[in-house]
Amino acid sequence: MDLEKQFYQRIQNLGLARKKVLVAYSTGVDSTVLLHLLQTLPVAVRPQIYVAYIDHQIREQSVVETAYVKEYCRRQHLPLFVKVWPRADHPATGVEAAGREIRYHFFAETMQREGIPYLVTAHHANDQAETFLMKLLRGGGLEQLVGIRHQRQFQGKFRLVRPLLGISKATLRHYATVHQLKYFEDYTNHTDDYLRNRMRHNVVPRLQAENEQTLAHIQEYQDQLADVLMVAQAAAAAKLDEIKLRTGRYLVAYWVRLASPWQKLVLKELCRTQHVQITGEQLEQCVALLRNDSKPQGQVMLGQSWWLVKEYTVFYLAQRADNHVDSDEKYELKLNQWVNISAYERFGLFEVTTYQPELHDDVLKIDSLDKPLYIRHRRPHDRLKTTSGSQKVKRILIDHKIPRSQRDQIWLVTTDENEVLWVVGLKKSDLSRPADHAKIQYVIVHQSR
Repeated sequence: MDLEKQFYQRIQNLGLARKKVLVAYSTGVDSTVLLHLLQTLPVAVRPQIYVAYIDHQIREQSVVETAYVKEYCRRQHLPLFVKVWPRADHPATGVEAAGREIRYHFFAETMQREGIPYLVTAHHANDQAETFLMKLLRGGGLEQLVGIRHQRQFQGKFRLVRPLLGISKATLRHYATVHQLKYFEDYTNHTDDYLRNRMRHNVVPRLQAENEQTLAHIQEYQDQLADVLMVAQAAAAAKLDEIKLRTGRYLVAYWVRLASPWQKLVLKELCRTQHVQITGEQLEQCVALLRNDSKPQGQVMLGQSWWLVKEYTVFYLAQRADNHVDSDEKYELKLNQWVNISAYERFGLFEVTTYQPELHDDVLKIDSLDKPLYIRHRRPHDRLKTTSGSQKVKRILIDHKIPRSQRDQIWLVTTDENEVLWVVGLKKSDLSRPADHAKIQYVIVHQSR
């Protein structure tokens, strides 16, 4: 099948007929052939073509190229959107990555403004092979080897499509020669300063010399891998859902029962749902933590401020910044007054003879008010005093299996001398109990709604 017929079929398969598309044009042979193929499609299937061009000002000939693009689009009656990236704004290092970010931000901005749903780029079979080999060289997760896809979601609500994927660079050059298309060569593509160029000049040609079907085979393997990974991801998502609680956390005991490969796939799926990147080493650390019965609590840092947290019977992903508690937060209790800690929680100090308790009130009875009383969070070395001695507040929290992430949120009732009378919701000091002969008794009331 010749290139034009193949391209015609792909445009129909991609659903681009008569749709508005933004073509990423660079004046190179790839995007020049792409634009020409789109323009020569039959009217019945030809998309509504818009052109986006960026002058990176890297090459001296960029002035000539920009003038050519403007004149070509004017003669062809193609709407053109141009962005200039001034040389002065280029970073000292990482120009390629910065340029890519600039380009795709410009594309998305243009598509949003003009109501264009599709972005069309000229990625081809050689790009696919180079990307695959670069990722293979760098290492990482199996899903990284899928490489460039024929289409994918772009910026949430747009689609990025690549109708030339699977077509070799040689085929595109031949088409440009036969149709006498004018294009510009980027001299930076001829140097070996970048890994991609070294793959392009030294590795891929040698592989093709061994087998001329190399590019097709790489594409076939990547298509198969994408299918297998899609099935595995769906199965992992189902298993993840099976061990999920209504609180949004996951049961360690159920995860441990999974076969070892499924344990890893489920953890990777959990990370994927939160858009959290996880390395192979981090994945092994997470597996070791969840399998370790002698370590009921722990966490593994995943980067991007994310952690995998294990708390006794459950595990989950969390951002540590969300769990910050002000340890200096402190409220004094005044007789016959409420102290509102939040919209859902309050404390009050009342005479026991005058206060009418409500059904779910939690109360602490005391026999005197000779010292000011306060509500605060725990601090290092806090101890709850009892008739038989004292106990570390930390130990009380551990005994009650309070997750480490929640321990700093527990409230304490203390005196002005930091004597702990009540670890709210967990344990009370028996020293605060009123004597039988006491005439005046008080209650500290905790209400949580």
